[in-house]
Amino acid sequence: MSERIGKQKNTLEVAQKLSTKTRFSTDECRSLLTIHQRIAALGKVDRLRFREVLHTAFDITDDVMLDRVYRVFDKDNDGIISDHEWVEGVSLLCRGTPDQLIDFCYMVYDINGDKSLAREELSHCLKGGLVPYAGVMNGDEIEEAMREIVEIGMKKLDRDKDGQITQPDFTNACYYDPLLLQSIGPCLPPARSLAAFMAIFTENYRSYSTEWNGEDMNGKNNNEELNLVRIHCKLIGRFQRTKRVRAVYWWSDALEQNQNLKKAKEGKNRCQKIISNEKLPNLRLLLPNQE
Repeated sequence: MSERIGKQKNTLEVAQKLSTKTRFSTDECRSLLTIHQRIAALGKVDRLRFREVLHTAFDITDDVMLDRVYRVFDKDNDGIISDHEWVEGVSLLCRGTPDQLIDFCYMVYDINGDKSLAREELSHCLKGGLVPYAGVMNGDEIEEAMREIVEIGMKKLDRDKDGQITQPDFTNACYYDPLLLQSIGPCLPPARSLAAFMAIFTENYRSYSTEWNGEDMNGKNNNEELNLVRIHCKLIGRFQRTKRVRAVYWWSDALEQNQNLKKAKEGKNRCQKIISNEKLPNLRLLLPNQE
């Protein structure tokens, strides 16, 4: 009995310390520590077990992203996700500020840790976005499509055009187009998964912040343009054929030139024409309705 009370007291003390370093209350931190204890009771929270947690609880499914998120959580590189690393990481995923989320995503994508993203790193992170499709894409077409995807990413994110995506480049690009945050790979949980997970340990389960909620840097609501960017990112996340890559390429070009939505509208029409000609009705569902 005394051992149990001592353990609860120790958990409370740890939770109080973590509440000062995270965006969770003491009670929320204590609940997260309990969740970690239950996971650890099944065995060490190593790479394989943590990948399973990310997959089932946070709906992060990309194989490369699962490994990279694990590496970022494991701050001391000991191969085990400790209770402190767990709570601090979950706090960032659930209630991270825009700057924290940008830094997190950049660390996920920066495979060699040199504070610069090269084409090889983009290619590695994005390789799960294209899969062989019988009778449609062969090996050469996949390689060609991947090169196009990487070039689109470089074009969008390399703000100073020096051939490398530095952290300032990435930060500026994300503030300019907020949904470029996950353009190199889906490393953040979707909103529905965050709400479902947080409902386990807090009543305030709708309080999460993985999006800018339609606000630009000056706080001005810009929903119409953000909607176009959102559609653009959905396209980038779902193409699996060279034909789709062409549609995304035109859409991307149009958005980059967009100042008053005129070019974006032209890009939409181009996409719809390509989709119609190439008979891709499922992709049409991702485009805005005709005005």
